[in-house]
Amino acid sequence: MTDSFRHKILVADDHPIFRKGMLAILKQSFINCEFSEAGDGNDAKSLINNNDIDIAILDIDMPGLNGIEILKWMNQQGKTSTKPIVLTMHNDEHIFNEAFDQGVLAYLVKDNSIEEIVHAIREVLEGNTYVSPILQDHMNNRNDYKRKAKSLHEAITQLTQTEIKTLKLVAQNKSSKEVADLLFVTKKTVENYRSRICKKLNLSGESNALLKWTNENKDLIDKL
Repeated sequence: MTDSFRHKILVADDHPIFRKGMLAILKQSFINCEFSEAGDGNDAKSLINNNDIDIAILDIDMPGLNGIEILKWMNQQGKTSTKPIVLTMHNDEHIFNEAFDQGVLAYLVKDNSIEEIVHAIREVLEGNTYVSPILQDHMNNRNDYKRKAKSLHEAITQLTQTEIKTLKLVAQNKSSKEVADLLFVTKKTVENYRSRICKKLNLSGESNALLKWTNENKDLIDKL
C-alpha cells in the first residue's frame, strides 16, 4: 500500500471546521502518514518550503496566497517533490485549466465523497493524475484544446514572419487596406499574403475563410 510509508501530507484550507474534519478522516485512511495543516496560503507556503511535504492539498480561496499562487510559486522554486492536489468549491473551467497549467496533479471539488478524495491521494502518490468525474468535461475540453493548439502550431510553423503579422491583423478584423497601411505594402500584396496563408492552412477559397478561421482560433493566435 502506498500509505505504508511515512508520507507527509499538508491540508491547507481557511475553514477550520472543514480542515479539522478532513484531517481526522484522512488520518484514519493513512495511518502511517504525518499530517500538517495551514489556515492560509502564507502558512502553506512556509510549510512546503521548510518541510519535505509529499502531498499538498490546497484550497483555491485562502487569505494570503491563494491556491493558484502557491502552485505558481512551487513551479518557480522547483518544488517537484511536493505533489499538489486542489480541493475546492470551484468547478470553474478557467480555474481548472489554470491549476493544471501550473502543475496540479489532482483536482477535486468539496462535494466529492471522502472515498474519492482518499482514492485521488493514493493515485497521486502512485505517480498518477486524477480528476473528479464531475469535472471530466473540463479535462476533455482541455485535451481537445491541446490537440487543437498542437495542430495550429504545426500549421503556423509553415508561415513566414510577415504572414504571421498579417494573420494577427486579420484576427483583429483589419481589412486588407488597413493591413497594407500597417505593413507599409500595397493592398494587392496583402491579398497575396492572405492567399498564401489560406493555402498553407488548407482553407477553402471563400473570401471570408481566413477571417472565419481567425475568429475560431483567436485565443491561440493571441499566444503567437
